Amino acid sequence: VVNQQKTYYELLHVNIDAPAEVIRSSYRVLMQQLKMHPDLGGDPENAALVNKAYQVLMDPNEREQYDRQINQPSESIEPEIETSKYTQQDGGQFKTINLETHCAFCHSSHQLGHRLAPDSSCNSCGSVLYPVVRQALEPSGRRIINRIPKRWPVSFYTKWPTTSVFSGLTVDVSLNGMQILTTAKLHHGQIIKLSSNTLDALGRVVNQRKESAGFRKRWRTGIEFITLKFHSVQGNFIKVES
Repeated sequence: VVNQQKTYYELLHVNIDAPAEVIRSSYRVLMQQLKMHPDLGGDPENAALVNKAYQVLMDPNEREQYDRQINQPSESIEPEIETSKYTQQDGGQFKTINLETHCAFCHSSHQLGHRLAPDSSCNSCGSVLYPVVRQALEPSGRRIINRIPKRWPVSFYTKWPTTSVFSGLTVDVSLNGMQILTTAKLHHGQIIKLSSNTLDALGRVVNQRKESAGFRKRWRTGIEFITLKFHSVQGNFIKVES
């Protein structure tokens, strides 16, 4: 199991001054030879952490910012709000979306900046705008996650505007993301809008693998939350153990 307290360099087993070629080589060894990739039997959550470390360290600007952060005294480090994501577009093109000014799903401008609130939503597509890093800091979020069943229905959209709604069943949920079972084939990096009785969110597909389900094609899909909103929770929940 990957230790989330490790630095990105430690996750990738490289020195802090390692060049990009070394980082790329170590990443490939971890994912392929050591079979950390979910398609090879690796744990999706661990793979997501390593993927995030690789993404940051391979981007010169993000790596420079990260190096400044980890070189600060530990007591002065505060969790940073993630304000941009790489959204995969049709044709394989990528676009940087600033969450403080635009919706990550439909790309509409909202210009709320630091005035973003937990109930903020996009005026165009209705998506949640509140970044997941902020949400994760709230103790109530973790309490909710610990008290909800692990399997519940979720609906999702793959583009906007659209009248097509897809369905799935959650397998596991954390403050970082979820795994769902669905018959819809998605692609890595795709941004989807999620809706359920427990939470609404925007998520980025980080992995997907086929599972046997009789004559139906079914996919186990790992999703990393970008924005997140918990609904008001009342009454008692029974924690379902795996």
